[in-house]
Amino acid sequence: MRLSVGGWAENGMKILLASRSPRRKQLLLAAGFDFETIEPGVEPPASDVPARLQCIESARQKALGAAFAEQSGLLLAVDTVVSLEGHALGKPRDADEAARFLALLEGREHSVLTAHAHAGVEKGRPGEIGVLVTEALVFFRELTVEERAAYLAAGDWRDKAGGYGIQSDASAFARLTGGQMDTVVGLSLQALREILSSRS
Repeated sequence: MRLSVGGWAENGMKILLASRSPRRKQLLLAAGFDFETIEPGVEPPASDVPARLQCIESARQKALGAAFAEQSGLLLAVDTVVSLEGHALGKPRDADEAARFLALLEGREHSVLTAHAHAGVEKGRPGEIGVLVTEALVFFRELTVEERAAYLAAGDWRDKAGGYGIQSDASAFARLTGGQMDTVVGLSLQALREILSSRS
């Protein structure tokens, strides 16, 4: 399915991105989408439920609580979690937690799950919400003491699931081993195209 400049698909649905994430905006812009951002709903607090369920529920809550005026189009709210043996690693609260996450991830492979909650919106009224989840695999090599200290001091772990962004500083020690890079960054363009195609 071709997508036209201006954020409109051939079926005439404009994308309403319920997100504050600069990385998700960059992905859409780089792919040629001109889109409108709206305020997302509040994601639920972290819990002990399996990572996949937590990711889905967080994306749904962001969609359900999104702030609309009179817009029409395709609502898209997204959540990404790092999953290690089924347990979610969210955004570190501080450098100590970021260091703990690094220690858990080093020398092994883990999953990154991105849930895309979507719904048609007509004049500010959303329809039924569906969720499409994509998964990618990432391997962390072991870091030296100096590398770990430098990474934590630079602060690139802030506001990132699992304490890293594979597209930035963590690219020195993290590599994609399965799935698509944009799933790890935070929004799967293939998933978005599938969603748009299903509504054409």
